[in-house]
Amino acid sequence: MGLRRMLWNYTGSTHDDRTYFTPAERFYHVDHGGTPPSLPPESWRLRLSGRVARPLEITYTDVLARIETYGITRYAKCLQCLRDPLGDDVEKRWYASSGLWGGLPLAVFLEEAGVLWGSTRINYGGRDPSGFFSSIPLESAMGAREGLPVLLVTELNGRPLPHLRGGPVRMLVPDMLGFKSIKWIDWICVTDANIPNGWYERNRGVILPSAHKDPALKTTARIAPVPSVCPEHPMHPRLGHFPACQPLGFRGYAVAGSRGLAGVRFQVREFHPIGPGAVIEDRMAGFEPPGAWGLDVPFPPGVLHFSGETPMRWPLPFGWVYWHAWFGPLSPGKYVFEVWALDAEGHEQPDPDPNEHTGSARREEVVFHVAW
Repeated sequence: MGLRRMLWNYTGSTHDDRTYFTPAERFYHVDHGGTPPSLPPESWRLRLSGRVARPLEITYTDVLARIETYGITRYAKCLQCLRDPLGDDVEKRWYASSGLWGGLPLAVFLEEAGVLWGSTRINYGGRDPSGFFSSIPLESAMGAREGLPVLLVTELNGRPLPHLRGGPVRMLVPDMLGFKSIKWIDWICVTDANIPNGWYERNRGVILPSAHKDPALKTTARIAPVPSVCPEHPMHPRLGHFPACQPLGFRGYAVAGSRGLAGVRFQVREFHPIGPGAVIEDRMAGFEPPGAWGLDVPFPPGVLHFSGETPMRWPLPFGWVYWHAWFGPLSPGKYVFEVWALDAEGHEQPDPDPNEHTGSARREEVVFHVAW
């Protein structure tokens, strides 16, 4: 397969509505050569070939028939971009979105095709005009992480998967960064390769370290321009000056990677131009509870890790959670706010994987002003 020049197109969501699931039209968007023409479901085909006993050409009707037989698999999953800029334009740096995804485990068709002994990975791609493609270990495609399988997705937030989000069918890999969850999927090839293969895996556009070609979703906390319950009170330190006469509250999201999210810590320091200033606050932020799902349809049944609409664990695996840090009041002056996540194995962000080429995990710190 020839490699063509890749044109980047990154679009972050412009704002958040204080809901857990991002509306489909407000997801962050990445493509590498433009968006392909929309395809009606009845015209969609998926070629499954390579090291299989029975190559398949799968139709949308085939997927729906298997869903009728096995039931639809639904779970919550945050998609996070490999690039997560920390620039000053807080309205355009939102490169993470959360969805309630539904579809069929890819393993169903891999088992029907009869994967040959000695196979190790699958390569796969979609109708992205650049020819963008990726790969994952076969064991990831056949198994499940935290009970969540790799999906051929047919719905998002309780509705059919829209074209801009990769419809009529896309790939969803729960434990890895977003570039493994390819939109508009139309081919899969089972291989016996010993190394990962794909655009990024070949260092096209992004240089992945040699031992980290399948980067996992990192446990990361970010400050976000999320509205307050009190509309007049800004929730991001870059959105203005803050009064000295009242407590302050900043808000953001934290992503639970494969190790699980244990907490979010923040620190407020006096600003000093040389070296760190005196610490004013250093403690844990609070997690906001589940419940504001933001769906425009009834909450669908059978969501993994849920009992009805109630999550059986919180935060959810490979999902996000909103955090809220209250502190102050502060005296007039200039301050630094820093936030970072802690995972369930005892690591503090950016550990255990601080390599920026496998996804940004830098601690975010922001200078803000307090005045009368």
